[in-house]
Amino acid sequence: MSLYVRIHILLVYFENKNYFRLAKETNELLTKEFYKDKYEYISKAWKSDFDKIIRHKMIDGLETGIEFDKENKKDREDCIEALKKLQKEILRLREV
Repeated sequence: MSLYVRIHILLVYFENKNYFRLAKETNELLTKEFYKDKYEYISKAWKSDFDKIIRHKMIDGLETGIEFDKENKKDREDCIEALKKLQKEILRLREV
């Protein structure tokens, strides 16, 4: 699957508040695709877009509600940690 599709699947999990699945899929993306160097290059526009989606939408959204959502606190923390790792991996890709 392309990185574009995978990021948007993660966004769907985020929008549906399925934090367990979001953390699981993010970690799977990291271990099965990024650590095996499936992605080496990315366009500057996509890199910027993915960074905005991950940082401004998902991470900020998760951090904002974490104090009030005691039931899903652990899953939210796992998501934040995984998304920050994913963001670093995307930012390290070379631009074409």
